[in-house]
Amino acid sequence: MGDAVVTVETQPPGAVILLDGHLHCRASPCVRFVAPGEYVVTALHEDAKTVRKTVKVTLPAARVAIEMSAANAE
Repeated sequence: MGDAVVTVETQPPGAVILLDGHLHCRASPCVRFVAPGEYVVTALHEDAKTVRKTVKVTLPAARVAIEMSAANAE
């Protein structure tokens, strides 16, 4: 079995993306090849609240869209 293509997009763009706590992208959007399975995707952005999302990546590809709210939003 090969790797799946995972595409991570955030709003706002430019977030740092971690998969299971490991750095995968310094600025979203980004595309990476990973083994199929379940991952915790973390998006960090200086202007937005940190978002964690559990996703299941399957062959051949997965798309992860993350909406981030402003850091000072209540």
